Amino acid sequence: MSNPKPIRTSTASQSHVGQVRAANQDVCGEFSDDLGRRLLVVADGMGGHAGGEIASQLALETIGEIFGVGFDDPIEMLRKALKGANAKIHQAGNAAPELHNMGTTAVALLLGVGETVSVAHVGDSRAYRMRSGRLEQITEDHSWVREEVRQNRLAAEDAESHPMKNVLLRSLGVAPEVNVSVIREPLRPGDRFMLCSDGLWGEVGPAEISEIMARSDAPTAVHDLIDLANRNGGSDNVTVAVAIVQDQESDSTREIEQSATAPNTESATLPMPPTAGGEGYSASESVNARTRWPSWVG
Repeated sequence: MSNPKPIRTSTASQSHVGQVRAANQDVCGEFSDDLGRRLLVVADGMGGHAGGEIASQLALETIGEIFGVGFDDPIEMLRKALKGANAKIHQAGNAAPELHNMGTTAVALLLGVGETVSVAHVGDSRAYRMRSGRLEQITEDHSWVREEVRQNRLAAEDAESHPMKNVLLRSLGVAPEVNVSVIREPLRPGDRFMLCSDGLWGEVGPAEISEIMARSDAPTAVHDLIDLANRNGGSDNVTVAVAIVQDQESDSTREIEQSATAPNTESATLPMPPTAGGEGYSASESVNARTRWPSWVG
């Protein structure tokens, strides 16, 4: 009996400052190891005096570092990674008065551990899965409005426009401890996953997300989703990461091979096709992260 073929995926991720904000407090990153496991991360920072930028970057670095140490249990690794990020951000915030109470959301998706996918998150950065043409949000926002909906005190259709829609019940860095939500589910060939900050889902509805995710390869989906968010207003930073599990080899979903090992923790501006936002795209790099660039780069 032959061994099953390894699961092949294509991935892409990008962050854009949007049309209104002067600075980008979002980051995204992709990491891989020698066992073929891939980790995608999106984080959306918050806090004045550059606190949000620092918090999200610390989260990305810490999550990548803990992934890079190696692990046997993906659920425990993800929980440890986000809790470790929380501790590091909280410590940094306490050490500098101007950074006090800085924080960030985070969502991380892990592929390549058998025929499963694992997702961890804190805050309202989301993970979606498209399977057999159906889009589903697989994370639940840690927000005031979502809790009100869950308790049947607020109608779901009113949540998106509620004045308290951006109030979070959980974030990384604000408190010494944080409860991390982690799920692990079976993986199927053809599954498509999308991680995003609220700058995407706040501007682009489920039907539009579904249409783009269904027809596009990973780099094109990332570009088109960000472009649409900017065309719809771009009121916040917008960050998107997409992973597609291939059901067969094809040129349109070929695996994006590793092209660089990131040398530092600075944000690198990458060329992008023309979009409503013009300049402003970046991909965050982390120490020792193996970054998989979209196919239009290099």
